[in-house]
Amino acid sequence: MELEVIEEQLNGLDGGVLEVGYNEEAKAHLLLLHPEKKGDEISIWVDGKLKNKMMDALTLKELDQNDIFVLENLKKLVCMYTGDVIAALAYAKNDSEFNLVWKELENKNLILQKLATWALEQEDTIS
Repeated sequence: MELEVIEEQLNGLDGGVLEVGYNEEAKAHLLLLHPEKKGDEISIWVDGKLKNKMMDALTLKELDQNDIFVLENLKKLVCMYTGDVIAALAYAKNDSEFNLVWKELENKNLILQKLATWALEQEDTIS
């Protein structure tokens, strides 16, 4: 996963891309910052909780009440589909009421990003 970072988010940085990886053996996430204009790449290994806090801090958009409602309902469906985010979303979109709400949402990508992150963290308990 990659997240663009703008200048205002990190002092002294011209912007860049934050790349997030995961190592199954280490059970840790690698955060790798590629500066846009100057400087060396910076990387750090972190646990899931710290990675989520950092990603939330760097996310410019906030979820509103409707977004959170949709996210929480999708989480329940993901559990029903044993961690399969795509199947859960497909099932939800077959519901006409959900589909209308989904079409009106502006933060679909952020909701899906948070849902996928959550599903990966829950993988052992969902399966």
